[in-house]
Amino acid sequence: MFVQQKKNNGSYFLVALIFLFFISLGAWLVWHDLLNHHHKQSITHNNLPISQSLIGDHFIMSAKVLNEMTANQTVFNRLKTSTIYVLMSDKNPLNHQTLSLHLIPTAYYTSEVSLQQAIDNHTISSSIKAIVYDNEPWTYTPVVEQNNPLLYYQKAAIIVHQNHYIFIATPVLKNKTDTSFFTTLAKESNVIDIQSQYDQAVASVYAQHVILLAKTIRTANPQIIILSGLSTNPAAGVPTVNQLVNDARAVSHYVNGYWLNIPALPAFCKTNQTNSHGQYNGRCAGPQPQLGIKFLQNL
Repeated sequence: MFVQQKKNNGSYFLVALIFLFFISLGAWLVWHDLLNHHHKQSITHNNLPISQSLIGDHFIMSAKVLNEMTANQTVFNRLKTSTIYVLMSDKNPLNHQTLSLHLIPTAYYTSEVSLQQAIDNHTISSSIKAIVYDNEPWTYTPVVEQNNPLLYYQKAAIIVHQNHYIFIATPVLKNKTDTSFFTTLAKESNVIDIQSQYDQAVASVYAQHVILLAKTIRTANPQIIILSGLSTNPAAGVPTVNQLVNDARAVSHYVNGYWLNIPALPAFCKTNQTNSHGQYNGRCAGPQPQLGIKFLQNL
């Protein structure tokens, strides 16, 4: 009887040891897996290519530009995870491949009066989900609206929201550091584009402009989408790919994406495309879609 009891005790002890062994092994495997996963995450984070650390979640592009960009397969693949406010145009219908992206069809107005007329006359396509109001000191915006930009941005926002569209504001101010303007506008808008392309020649200047306003906008409206402008052919002349990428890098932690502009040839360039030395003026280089493609490839 005693021998049998001893054998039983030995068996129980052996089973307990085996049980503890497997528990310990399982715990070690879980710990090792967690540690290895954390290590992989650290490696991935610390060695992200520029493309993953800089690529914006949101873009504004015209239909023409988007068609040109997505003709490049690398760019198309990069844009698959982005939201694109695409400025629609009857002259430039979107191609089949572009239509497979996450698009928000957007209408574009430079006058609050024109916007109100479009609403009243029901001329806005049923596909439109967002509306840009672009009040700038130029010939496309009535002088009365230029002289009272905040008032007309607010009026435009009311019209847009009453009709259940996303409101995108794209102000250009004489005083770039008027944070009170942006504080008020942020509360009225769903998306704001900081038109910073005029400062893009020097990344530090570009960043100073964008970051100040982005912080102001974000404080006033934490839910807002903030974009910063980049152009392949601003008034200062054609930039390099590195300039554009450096600008994007400088503000990437403060904005949600970019308005990529690829301007057409300015009207005055059609009669005066060269300087006194018979060379192209940077302002008159015309559209630069390949530069836009290279920029997006290097994001």
